[in-house]
Amino acid sequence: MSPIFSKLLQNRSPVESNVFGRAIDRAANYETGVLNLYGDLPISQRGFEFVLDGRKVSGVADGIISIDGELTAIDAKYVDDWVTSLRNPASEIGGEPWAADEQQKMIQQAKTYSLNFPAGAIYHTNSVDLAAYYTNVFRNSGVRNFRFVITPATEMSKAMPKSYMEHILGVEFEHERKVAGTRPGEEASVRYVSFDDPASIPRLFHEVLNKPEPYLMDGGAILEGTKLELPDGSHFFAIQVTYDIEGWRKQVELGAKAIGRATAKVLDGDVIISDGRSYSLSSCKIEFD
Repeated sequence: MSPIFSKLLQNRSPVESNVFGRAIDRAANYETGVLNLYGDLPISQRGFEFVLDGRKVSGVADGIISIDGELTAIDAKYVDDWVTSLRNPASEIGGEPWAADEQQKMIQQAKTYSLNFPAGAIYHTNSVDLAAYYTNVFRNSGVRNFRFVITPATEMSKAMPKSYMEHILGVEFEHERKVAGTRPGEEASVRYVSFDDPASIPRLFHEVLNKPEPYLMDGGAILEGTKLELPDGSHFFAIQVTYDIEGWRKQVELGAKAIGRATAKVLDGDVIISDGRSYSLSSCKIEFD
């Protein structure tokens, strides 16, 4: 992925955003429309927890896809009117503390995505002004691994063909979801953690990353979205670590051990569990979020 990409989509009507109702509703419609641009690609909202400049950052990306085998964050930034937008520091409200906080969140989010998602982030926005302003802000903040795609907020009632965004971005998407740990290089960056109740996965994800207390200054983990059911009936969910791969892998393994959970990895077609068990991946049931 090239470091920075900005493109105007012309003569298309890619994203639905109702002109009536509240701004928050128009933004939600826009986000849905942006995800529709990717057709029926395996795209999902995924939680993440990272440490950026020594500070914990957590959240949920609007969407995450795999581009050329690398995870990429997808984010939608809808703007009603840039002149009055709280993300515009020159607007009437742009200097208010809560507006300044939102502007800083934009920068911190970009840093987080750039550092922790291998292919960075693709930002869709209907505002050329927002894209131009934050391209400069991101660059000045040291962020390089991002793209802005100008995406008009007009009506679209169904998902686009798979090839649409590939053509726009000039990249290849992963059209079939792969089991976490089976892509090249993921033997080290993906670990599975045992669970009993699917509803407990977000809590376990947080506990694993915070017991023991994180000692690493940067990087973190993504809740990857793959779950395995082993032939013996036990269940595991996938965590993908980033940046300091060895450090965060150890963090996951130590954290899981501290809360009484087994870990597993995929190696050469087998699922190898920390307690010595092993099964062929083909014998396991696989579920994707």
